[in-house]
Amino acid sequence: VPSSRDIDAYAPEITQSLGEAIRWFIIATAIRELRTGKVGHSSMLVHTTHRVKGHELQKGVIDDYLRELALGADQEAMRAVHEKQTGHGAGLSHDEPSFSWEEIWTRVREILPSFTVKIDNGESNDRLAYPDGEPQRVIAVGGGTLSRGLTLEGLVVSYFLRSSNAYDTLLQMGRWFGFRPHYADLVRVWVGPGLIDDYRHLARVERQVRDEISQMG
Repeated sequence: VPSSRDIDAYAPEITQSLGEAIRWFIIATAIRELRTGKVGHSSMLVHTTHRVKGHELQKGVIDDYLRELALGADQEAMRAVHEKQTGHGAGLSHDEPSFSWEEIWTRVREILPSFTVKIDNGESNDRLAYPDGEPQRVIAVGGGTLSRGLTLEGLVVSYFLRSSNAYDTLLQMGRWFGFRPHYADLVRVWVGPGLIDDYRHLARVERQVRDEISQMG
């Protein structure tokens, strides 16, 4: 995660975790569409810095990665992510239909060229939009606007490394954990070091406040 002081030297890359997150987003989108029999908005969040220049650089490397996948997707790498992630969240599947890897892979290859990357920040000219009748498969790269109420339609994967010392900011970012019917078991969150502990602490604080309110009631 680049700091404000070293943003000029920032050279983003597709790390192992980001590559895995992107591949799972594509796979999960394919599975969801197979389940529902229709195409809907599907989004992934990438939030690692609040710096506009960082967003532009990151969009470039993700665009290149998607282009490489579309030109010659590595089935074995995709299948490895599928096998690694499939067991997680299985208890949330609620009897959703299952599909063979061959069925999933066929759908993945069909939809790969349609994924796009959008920057959403205070200076971007091509911001996120979800027009009716035009389902978007989009990776959203951004900062402040993504933590101040912007809705990411069909959010499947969240990848964010940026932390905060302010609890209200963390709670705002926590809404990215949300999900909707038919893909609760497909939702994944990748977070940076320490963030899991921060959210665990916030969950305890919230539970304590709720208990105290109940006692006073």
